[in-house]
Amino acid sequence: KNAIQFSKNRNNVWTGYSYEIEDSWQGSYQNLLVIGEKHAGKNSKCLIEDPNILSKLEKIINLNPKIIHVIRNPFDNISTTFKYALRRTNEDPKKLFERKIEDYFLRWQAVNSVKREFGEKKIMHLFHEDLIADPKRKLSEACNFLGVKDHQEYLEACSKIVKERPHKARKSVEW
Repeated sequence: KNAIQFSKNRNNVWTGYSYEIEDSWQGSYQNLLVIGEKHAGKNSKCLIEDPNILSKLEKIINLNPKIIHVIRNPFDNISTTFKYALRRTNEDPKKLFERKIEDYFLRWQAVNSVKREFGEKKIMHLFHEDLIADPKRKLSEACNFLGVKDHQEYLEACSKIVKERPHKARKSVEW
């Protein structure tokens, strides 16, 4: 449902970045094989609020879940969430920044709880910089990890939208 709305309402654009993949099935499917979510912060919050949520999901969908954990430089994550929140609040910037640092480590604890619950074999750690450096190879590894076919056309189309270098948000705030 979210993919359909995102595809229709936003034309696959989020924060100025287009997720439009040429000749893809964005917003439609025949057999649902993969469930994904871009908002790691929201997912982590759900895990903090209910540590058993993935076990519940596993029972509902009756599948063997696998998780791709995309890892960015922590300073970039903190800076991005801080700048985003700063635009939407009147909170003291220094206190907000400290809170965003605390939030980051709470989310990291949530990720560690998933590792403990599901084990390393069900989690693929994908470093953002590695994806940028070699998108076809990393996307192929992700497809293989998930058990879906990594068609060359798909890898080519996805690789075309990967930026040439990571955005270093950490340089835009004063630490």
